[in-house]
Amino acid sequence: MITPAISRVRHLLLITCLLAAAHYSPAPMAASAGSGSYVTGDAKASFSHLYAYRVADEDDPGVQYTELVFGEQPLDTAAIAAGMHARGEDSTTSVLWAKVEGAFAKLRLHEDGNTELYVYVPPGYNFNYGGTSAELTANTPERVEGSFRLDDTDMDGKPRTVELTFAADVAPLGAAPAGAPDAQPGDGHESPAAEQAAGDPLPPDGGEPGSVFLQAMKAQREGDFDAMLNVSSKAQREQMQADHHKPEFPAMLEMMKSMAAQSVEIGGGRVNGETATIDFTGHYANGSTSKGTATLLREDGRWVVQNISETLGGE
Repeated sequence: MITPAISRVRHLLLITCLLAAAHYSPAPMAASAGSGSYVTGDAKASFSHLYAYRVADEDDPGVQYTELVFGEQPLDTAAIAAGMHARGEDSTTSVLWAKVEGAFAKLRLHEDGNTELYVYVPPGYNFNYGGTSAELTANTPERVEGSFRLDDTDMDGKPRTVELTFAADVAPLGAAPAGAPDAQPGDGHESPAAEQAAGDPLPPDGGEPGSVFLQAMKAQREGDFDAMLNVSSKAQREQMQADHHKPEFPAMLEMMKSMAAQSVEIGGGRVNGETATIDFTGHYANGSTSKGTATLLREDGRWVVQNISETLGGE
């Protein structure tokens, strides 16, 4: 089945793994990572970004599933959440066409073990699958971990392979980013940046909180786990230490390194008591830039990172 390409706005939100908290929830997120590939004779895609969320069945709102979206490019999770919240009669795939840049795979996990897969590779390659090919080590409304593999042939008899691995917190049903308007599916509107905290201006370099933020970015770029622990909040440290012993953790660490900006410029920020926000611009190896905000807390007399969010291509 061929579907016309959908125009998308290149305005992407990246929730940085292990150092991030979701916009829709004040609670810190645990480590989330996903990767995979889709290969046929006609279409190929590699996925390195993941977002997991609960969604209600279109025909029976009382039934919920967990869906995972694997993106070829960073995912605007806030826009996806807002789109799901306001999707009305439109399917989740319709929302993803409008909110996701590049190729994506959507994996729906039913409570009875059945799995639905949808893959879209621009400009118009689509593939649907239903079966029981997912292997899950965790599957609750709050957390999902496992893998999916499919080896078959396409309609032309050419070999087709899908491989996905995932470990992610699951956003609750109807979660929408704080302060975001009710987006309409397919309208192409991006979610606004997080509101800047009130307080006193920081110096242009961000002062002490800015220095800690730069340490966090350097640690992620180098994949230095101990350094990341040192600059993370207590809640994040506890989760990171728990995740450190999981077999998929090395892959998570490599993914974080690949997602990190090559360099970061601080553009000031604000401090309000024990909380500080840092505004920054990220520069990536492929020439793209980002705008972002980091939130830091003062714990036990020193600044630590609570969460970091970026908007690729942000103005």
